[in-house]
Amino acid sequence: MSQTSAQQAQELRNERLAKQREKAMKEARKAAVDAKIARLQHAKKQVTAVKSDVGTLKKNVKGKENQEDTWQGYHFTWYDDFVPGTFRSDYDAYHKELDTFLDAICDKITQLENESRDLGAGINWLVNALNSIGNAIEKLFN
Repeated sequence: MSQTSAQQAQELRNERLAKQREKAMKEARKAAVDAKIARLQHAKKQVTAVKSDVGTLKKNVKGKENQEDTWQGYHFTWYDDFVPGTFRSDYDAYHKELDTFLDAICDKITQLENESRDLGAGINWLVNALNSIGNAIEKLFN
């Protein structure tokens, strides 16, 4: 092998090492992003369950409200004062906040999924580049 070929081979090896390091960094970043996505999907399930529970509570309370004639006494008076006033406004505010929170989780999941796909595309590009460099090194020794 000539001096020029040896120099070219060393340059290609250095380039290959740089690409391998870059690939490893992208893989680590992608793994971290994918872990965040998994945690957010779990949080989304939990918030969705809470939202469902709140919806069930509203239906139950609404069902009792429609049975006024069967209630009497202190509990009915308290209920009758509480539900039309505080409960409805608090419920509506809480439900709206849950919707806003769920929307924010969905937005973040989408952002991270896009980032993960971009990282995956970068990793694929680096794998292709490494393959081409390996081929160039092999051709120098033929």
